Amino acid sequence: MTMATASARQTGAPRVLLALRAPLSGRTWRAFLYLLGNLPVAVALFAYATTMTSLSAGLLVTVAGIPVFAATLAGARGLGAVERARARALLGMTVASPPPVRPSGDGVVRWTGALLRNGSAWRQLLFCVLRFPWAVAAFSLAVTYWLLAWSLLTYPLWRWTFPRYLDRPGIQLWKPGAVPGDVSGYVDTPTEIAVTAVLGLLLVLALPKVTYALTAPDRGLIRVLLGPWPVTEPGPGTAAGSETPAPYGAAPHGSAPHDSAPETVRTAAPGDGPAPRES
Repeated sequence: MTMATASARQTGAPRVLLALRAPLSGRTWRAFLYLLGNLPVAVALFAYATTMTSLSAGLLVTVAGIPVFAATLAGARGLGAVERARARALLGMTVASPPPVRPSGDGVVRWTGALLRNGSAWRQLLFCVLRFPWAVAAFSLAVTYWLLAWSLLTYPLWRWTFPRYLDRPGIQLWKPGAVPGDVSGYVDTPTEIAVTAVLGLLLVLALPKVTYALTAPDRGLIRVLLGPWPVTEPGPGTAAGSETPAPYGAAPHGSAPHDSAPETVRTAAPGDGPAPRES
């Protein structure tokens, strides 16, 4: 055995262990919890944005419509801060806060004008609307995939419930007799049960990549709409345009694993040129 062969085997073994351990890792479960929380959070944000915007539009016939909409923009900035914190805690993604609102003086009129001219507030209100449809889709896809993967993997453990409680030998794929030949349409033989479990294992091993991929649209919206504008390059620890760690648990090229250094989107530092101006 050469030294190169021994080194390759030593490297391959940890990679296999990391791949087997990845579905149970904190990174995978945090991403899944993020997708689960997306549904109620997105519904609340969408309801806030549409309700307050409609209320402001209805009040435009009076003087109250403009300050109510300014208050809506201020609330959107606060909701954006909550979403940045949630992404930091569950996705390991750190996005810098946009510049604060700076009115030219005191008074409600000046604060209202400053909020209406604040591009960040408008973008965060837009985030509350745009995020809703994908959050619903991602929640449905994530829950369906997780239930399917773990159910197939553990099928040998709970198949006994079919004959005992459902008067069936196992999972029914099609109606008995619908396929020519001696095919029952049920997953009940030892070979079929083993194949089902292997299929479930493959789906479970793909859980980390599938789950984190479902968060990609959220990460893009957060970076573009909730952070400083224009969007700056990711800071040390991440590679521009790439946030997916590879392989699981190992330090990827130009990026940090989710369980270690967080993904960071930074603002311009001294020496990087003029600071970005908020539109």
